[in-house]
Amino acid sequence: MFLARTGGNIVYGGLRKSAFVSEFSLSLKSGFCTKIWGSRRNPLYTPDVRRYFINTNMIRILFFFILSFSVFLNCKSENNDQDMKNDVTNYFMTIKKDNIEETKKLFSENGQDNSGIVPANVFFIKSNYKRINPDSLVKNMTIKDSYIISPNIKSKKIEFVLNAENDSLNIVKPLIITFEFPVPYKKNSMTLWIQNMFEWRDNKSDLIKYKK
Repeated sequence: MFLARTGGNIVYGGLRKSAFVSEFSLSLKSGFCTKIWGSRRNPLYTPDVRRYFINTNMIRILFFFILSFSVFLNCKSENNDQDMKNDVTNYFMTIKKDNIEETKKLFSENGQDNSGIVPANVFFIKSNYKRINPDSLVKNMTIKDSYIISPNIKSKKIEFVLNAENDSLNIVKPLIITFEFPVPYKKNSMTLWIQNMFEWRDNKSDLIKYKK
């Protein structure tokens, strides 16, 4: 190899500097690619190995999308659960504030005629508000699966069971307040079921009434 200067350009072994640099860069790239994938004559990875890497990457991408979708569904479910709890809390708050119109709105989209049921339930809860103590109930709400409407129609429910006072033998049936929600959740679509209200209110069982 010899060095020469021609018109400001250094010549290496008969090549100008620019041509030498280009050839050197190409050899580096070629060597790097050969190191990673091998040459055409002597491939570093066989087609089977390359397919393995491609399939592995596809599985990783698929797993990532499945995981992301699962996280999205879980977040959505948690949001729906909180909406249900908020509806129950709002129901008791509207009764406490004596706002019957706001109470009716919570049932306005459930497809049922609540013109008589809602006021009757409101009157019962308001008359027994201190004894029912909703402010305490809403602090411990649990959401469960429900099939009240039909075994084939899944819904969600928040249920409260209040035992009668001074009834250690559980003779008086407990008061059962059940809020039911459609799946998927829809705002203002809950329904309310109250069982054993008069027996619990009077703190007397049917057996005692029959004896009299």
